[in-house]
Amino acid sequence: MAEYRIWSSSAKRVLQAAYLQEPDSVPVGPYMGNHGAKVAGVKISEYCTDARVMAEAQLKAWDIYGQDIIPVQSDNYYIAEGFGVKVEMHEDSTPTLKKPVIEDLKDIYGLKVPEPYRDGRMAVYLEATKRVKEQVGALAAVRGTGTGPFALAGHLMGTERFLMELAMADMDPEGEEAAALRHLLDLTSDALIEFAKALLKEGADIVQAGDSLASIDVISPKMYRKWAFPYEKKFFKAINRELRDKNAAAILHVCGNMTPVLNEMAETGANILELDYKV
Repeated sequence: MAEYRIWSSSAKRVLQAAYLQEPDSVPVGPYMGNHGAKVAGVKISEYCTDARVMAEAQLKAWDIYGQDIIPVQSDNYYIAEGFGVKVEMHEDSTPTLKKPVIEDLKDIYGLKVPEPYRDGRMAVYLEATKRVKEQVGALAAVRGTGTGPFALAGHLMGTERFLMELAMADMDPEGEEAAALRHLLDLTSDALIEFAKALLKEGADIVQAGDSLASIDVISPKMYRKWAFPYEKKFFKAINRELRDKNAAAILHVCGNMTPVLNEMAETGANILELDYKV
């Protein structure tokens, strides 16, 4: 293990900014999950399946850049796999969706919230987070990953099918289709809640709802307010006490031009909004 340079307390700096206090300088945390694999000279396929490799890669990158936030991150399907989604692994690229788990709306009612330490690849990220935090302590803020409720529902059903079902449900808001989709989004938000709580237990200073499918570049502001916002808000409300107890913060990440719903994003309860250049 490299002998790390002693930075001022980056974790403190990040959390001060997250809770609207004035830090000693602007914290910097580039979103560079898979870049760590390149820095360490390991294949992404190994990086996203081996907690030790992931942790050592991010620590090596941090030793080079000295950024305030270390992202223990890679791909999008670690929670979805816990629900039974099949992915295709690639030698030096992130996994891609191979087979959704929902073929018929009735399949939604057979799904159960996965267990973070047992199902899918969530345990890889949990262990990697623990390893990084044990090494850096307060010298850097450790950022865990997390697929937002709307995006995760898209992984379980397949993006195109999910968006089409939402459009159909809007035509009959009290119908069976709408009820099934609301149940699905409750399941995905519950899964993210459980994973985030486990990340905080393992030492994450930051957890997130990465909900890029909910982008206004993809759906309308009306659809965001109806189908994404309530479940994002549910997530942040559910982990609020853990965030306070652990002196941690949470991010809402959505790509694209979110300008029409910035107020709603703020109202979710997220400490940090991660926004695209389009905003």
